Amino acid sequence: MNRKTFAGFVCVLFVLMFSPAFAGNFYVTPQVGVTFLNDADLSEGVEEATLSFDTGYGAGISGGYDFGMIRVEAEAGYRKNDLDTISVPGEGEFPIPGDMTALSLLLNCFVDFETGTNFTPYAGAGIGAAKVEFEASDEGISEDDTVFAYQFVAGVGYAVAENVTLDVSYRYFATADPTFENGEGKMEAEYGSHNIFMGVRFSF
Repeated sequence: MNRKTFAGFVCVLFVLMFSPAFAGNFYVTPQVGVTFLNDADLSEGVEEATLSFDTGYGAGISGGYDFGMIRVEAEAGYRKNDLDTISVPGEGEFPIPGDMTALSLLLNCFVDFETGTNFTPYAGAGIGAAKVEFEASDEGISEDDTVFAYQFVAGVGYAVAENVTLDVSYRYFATADPTFENGEGKMEAEYGSHNIFMGVRFSF
């Protein structure tokens, strides 16, 4: 998505938020969850390796506006996964201490599907940016890169009170390939993860 398209998207959302025809409620949602980071190909020049990761954790907070069927929000999130092993072609697989983290800021848009019950399924997507940091302690590497980020979301809310909704969601969160400097050259990695998050949405 280029800058003009993104700017147009933001302008449309801004107009909707302040349109009387879309009167609704502001809300805030703190959330926590588990993060399953995909294996990542790591390349440095002609040398390649594959990193695998332990199951990690994530946390975030979002604030937005509920128009009745459409919700728009800004979300700040953090995800961390410890490194498990590194596989090098022709050499084998070895344990590697370290971690991969992502600190993100996204603009999300969701569509709620009313069921006439306390359960409300929803789906949506988000775009923004993330600071991805790679640390391999034995190698003395601790580098980061800020890149484009996006996510696809499917979830369900359960209204426990008029202004309180329990929220469970699946989120596929990924970024453009981050590039890290390691003192000897540049390394290019990948970041893509599957996430299960739980939160509480407070409307006011």
